Amino acid sequence: NPTQPLSDVTSILSMTSPNNEYCEFPYQDPPESWDMYFCQRYSNTSYTCPTASGVGQCSIGCQFAKIRASDGVGVFDQTYTTKVRNSSSTIQCLDFYYYVPDIFNNAKMQVGWKVGTDTEQIVEVIAQSENKWQHNRSNFMSPASSSYELTFRMMRDVSGFSFHFGLDEITIFDQPCGMFYY
Repeated sequence: NPTQPLSDVTSILSMTSPNNEYCEFPYQDPPESWDMYFCQRYSNTSYTCPTASGVGQCSIGCQFAKIRASDGVGVFDQTYTTKVRNSSSTIQCLDFYYYVPDIFNNAKMQVGWKVGTDTEQIVEVIAQSENKWQHNRSNFMSPASSSYELTFRMMRDVSGFSFHFGLDEITIFDQPCGMFYY
């Protein structure tokens, strides 16, 4: 079973070529017996998945963040930040995909904002039993400042070289999540 994302979110949400069909997830790729929720990578430019009419070529998206839990013994607790500038709405919507596959070692991710010493948690996401990209959409009250840092704190009770967190398609909307559809 994978311990890291094998393809980005764009590749699993987009239609394949040349048949313009969506991937059929999950699937099994013998001799493996676990459910696969990613496109199969054969080279840097060739990702495929099963579709209704056969095998389709997956779209290759941009990059995604893959964070390897450090080698060694003990807990893993790392925070990563990115700047958000020119926010204008009091209530904002954070929309992102995450990958946290380890349900046995208390793996989780806390997402929040920070301005100086002021911090607030927006959402905490935990590992899910299905080994795939998960989606989260959360409303939050933005800080009074129009610029702030978005923080991603990744934690796990043990370290390990074969464990990865993932983030992809992070978007902040200057309106509540329920105000739009896509």
